[in-house]
Amino acid sequence: MRSLEAVGLNVSRETLDKLETFSELLKRWNPRINLVSTRDIERVWERHIVDSAQIYPHLAGHDGVWVDIGSGGGFPGIVTAIIATEENPSADVHLIESDQRKCAFLRQVAREIALPITVHAKRVEATETKNVSIITARAFASVTKILDMTTGLRSEMTKYLLLKGRTYESELTEAEQSWKLKVETIPSRTDPEGTILALTEVCSRHDI
Repeated sequence: MRSLEAVGLNVSRETLDKLETFSELLKRWNPRINLVSTRDIERVWERHIVDSAQIYPHLAGHDGVWVDIGSGGGFPGIVTAIIATEENPSADVHLIESDQRKCAFLRQVAREIALPITVHAKRVEATETKNVSIITARAFASVTKILDMTTGLRSEMTKYLLLKGRTYESELTEAEQSWKLKVETIPSRTDPEGTILALTEVCSRHDI
């Protein structure tokens, strides 16, 4: 059984069992719908689950609606939802994914481990969820595109947690041309070139 202690989490055996079930389902479905790259499939825990789990401490203390956009194979949305069932059961977790086959996988995971999530099989812009507390994304789109497409989801209190790679600085430079935002950069604990971007107080410069 794997451990999440490397990213500052100490979870129960039940939570680890749920993550292990998720991992096995991912491996079973992957040949059909390519949820992760073939070179990563045997390193799902190290490459994807632990990497996703590291944002959870920055979600702690946020109640209300959590939305993961471009959820794909469930990273980070499924991982954080599993941890939340133990740590923050009041969180209302929504996963948005436009690929119908990937949504079928996400729903199967939810059924098999009794995970209380809502899966939206639609584009982010078409989702009607409002006043979101947390928006997460991993390997999905540029910061500018994420801010553009989530305009209808957020409120003044929404916090973004985005798992980013080496291009995050240029993405922020581009985003700040159109958006005013408060930025905190958190070094990744799993990737020396990775960063978690925590964005708050987001508003369009056209509205100032």
